[in-house]
Amino acid sequence: MPPRAQAAPSGGGRGRGHNAAQLTGLLMSCERAGNLLALVQQHGNACDHIHVSCALARLAKLPMRADTRAGVAALLRMAQQRLPQMKARELASALWAVSKLGVDDTAFVGALLVAAKSKLPCFEAQHLANTVSALANLGHEDKAFMQQLLVVAETKLSSFTPQDLANTVWALAKLRHNDAAFMQQLLVMANSKLPSFNSQDLANTVWAMATLGHKDTAFMSALLVAAKSKLPSFNSQELANTVWGGGGGTK
Repeated sequence: MPPRAQAAPSGGGRGRGHNAAQLTGLLMSCERAGNLLALVQQHGNACDHIHVSCALARLAKLPMRADTRAGVAALLRMAQQRLPQMKARELASALWAVSKLGVDDTAFVGALLVAAKSKLPCFEAQHLANTVSALANLGHEDKAFMQQLLVVAETKLSSFTPQDLANTVWALAKLRHNDAAFMQQLLVMANSKLPSFNSQDLANTVWAMATLGHKDTAFMSALLVAAKSKLPSFNSQELANTVWGGGGGTK
């Protein structure tokens, strides 16, 4: 089951100067993908890294049509050229947007991760959780990058929300990235926040633990107790995932 969607990132701050700020506003107010892509094309080199990040974030929230593919590809090429200037928030937002758009562009994603590596210490908790989830949704595996991200994430787990925690463990399971030491620290933090987990958070966590084969009897017991108290709010898929995961998954 996909994780509960995070609040959509804004894509970065405002550009410098009146014209830059005005362009940011125009991009964020577009209601059609075609209009947004035309606006980006019209302004071309005037679009800086902030504008491009905003454009991607806005595009991910709009209905897409087949005739916008060329425009999206052009926007990604523009974004790739500006990756070195992007800060942590903009990089996380761009990756989130690409995953929402379902764009299969491994070259762009790879270049983005290269740009993100040196800036990972500046990523906030939600940036980290969104990045792991985006990579899982894209099915993009980069074990070296993931290991570096988890080192940073472990230092910031206290700032993760229940949704961040559940989405992260779900994403790691989907990628089959099993880091037992990190998982143990994540579950310690999750245990302290279990009362605030909703039905999808609980179901995804149970499913992820079984998928990864991570054994923690005490935590799983607490997780299932929390799930039992919220059974009326579970949908059929959440119930199925919880029963499957609670039984240890398939051998």
